Amino acid sequence: KCSSNCVFCSSFSNVFSENQIPIEKIFEIIDFCKQNGTKKINISGGEPLLYENLLDIIKYSTKKQIGTTVYSSGNVKPKLWNPLLCSKLDNKLVKFIFNYPSAENNIYQKLISSNEFQVKDLNQVIEKIIKKNFVVEVNIIPNKINYNSLYNSTAFLKNLIALLAFCI
Repeated sequence: KCSSNCVFCSSFSNVFSENQIPIEKIFEIIDFCKQNGTKKINISGGEPLLYENLLDIIKYSTKKQIGTTVYSSGNVKPKLWNPLLCSKLDNKLVKFIFNYPSAENNIYQKLISSNEFQVKDLNQVIEKIIKKNFVVEVNIIPNKINYNSLYNSTAFLKNLIALLAFCI
């Protein structure tokens, strides 16, 4: 499930998607990964923050000493971030990657196909995660809609974070 309907989505998720893996199966997969020497897992979507058991999954994987990366659009209500921000997660084992369509709100909203969220909301989420000393990576996927805003987006983000990736 995802609260956006991004034009470049590779998981074909949207607000109407209902497919979710039961948490017991996810724990089983994490156990299998640990038994087979996996050092890191990635949680992506749809939007992972819409999965009610995300915090339990992160705690379970980090308890097993498996690095856990959450790949998020950041396009969720702040109340969904609060449990993560208030928990005592190991910031050496947990990383957040954000999709960042553009620093310009009109382009941002066009690419996520929603007027419900604004880029300033995403910026605030990123800032809060950084203040908690988590590793944060931001991915920009250049496309025909945002390529003219790449310079502005990069200039803004370089002051905010250390790790910026272009997916070309």
